[in-house]
Amino acid sequence: MAYKVHYTIDGDSRIITDRHGTTGSKHECTDMPDRISYLIDRFGLQTQEVIADKGYGRGLTYEQFHSPKIRTYIPLYDDNIGAGRLSRGEFTFDNRNDRYRCPDGHWMYPYDKPEKNMMKRYRILGSHCKICSLRSTCLPDSQRNRARFVYRSLHQSHIDRVRRRQSTRFFKTKLTERAWKVEGLFGEAKDNLPRDGECPNPVLPDCTDTKPQAGGSDEAIPV
Repeated sequence: MAYKVHYTIDGDSRIITDRHGTTGSKHECTDMPDRISYLIDRFGLQTQEVIADKGYGRGLTYEQFHSPKIRTYIPLYDDNIGAGRLSRGEFTFDNRNDRYRCPDGHWMYPYDKPEKNMMKRYRILGSHCKICSLRSTCLPDSQRNRARFVYRSLHQSHIDRVRRRQSTRFFKTKLTERAWKVEGLFGEAKDNLPRDGECPNPVLPDCTDTKPQAGGSDEAIPV
């Protein structure tokens, strides 16, 4: 079985403040906010910002840190995250009425329930797509017989904000800071963990315990 180890460090001192292990099947973004809350509640660490690699870059993560006003420097896991299966580039979103306007001027409305509690699917009502002059360029060949639709993440506003910020020089500087402050400590931890077939304490002659090699992720918290 594969495992992940999540390390949290203080950004100023580089002292490890938390280590948390999970199975390899559990996604990083589901644990990160809880670990930060644990440090704040248990030790009173006044966290102002969180820096992490893109493994934690999901819309839910950004939203959970938005409420306590913790600044994040976490790049998107995928630059196209939230863009949906078909490009939304030429569709205009009406935030007040929760709808899209297509390039031909027709409104697209969401289905009642989000898909997998993550994405909203917007579609055009009626048969406008069948007679649209943009049909040949709007729909791929495999979907010419259906109406156009687009997807939007439930956390799209946070995703769009991060997409704009992550290209700035200051954001990139923060990621460089994370790399040299965290990666060295993380590397040392992995080097000192027992590998398959190795004795975790070679001083003991009858030591037979073995542990699976931990794979990992990491996060840095300047406080």
